[in-house]
Amino acid sequence: CHEFTRSLRHPNRFPGTVIEVKRDKLAATVEILAGPHRILAFVTREAVDEMGLEPGMRAVATVKATNVMLEVDE
Repeated sequence: CHEFTRSLRHPNRFPGTVIEVKRDKLAATVEILAGPHRILAFVTREAVDEMGLEPGMRAVATVKATNVMLEVDE
């Protein structure tokens, strides 16, 4: 697929295979295995349903943020 070939040139794009989709009422978690990387995406259930994401499908995860920060109350 052209999309997967094109994504190999961009370091923030991870082409891979959907290995798990968990749907809730409003949200969903999609797990993609992209080479040695395991990508977890938290998205709306509506988006997952519209794309028809299911395990075994090819997909590209695009990472927009360069940093992820976690905090806890002390």
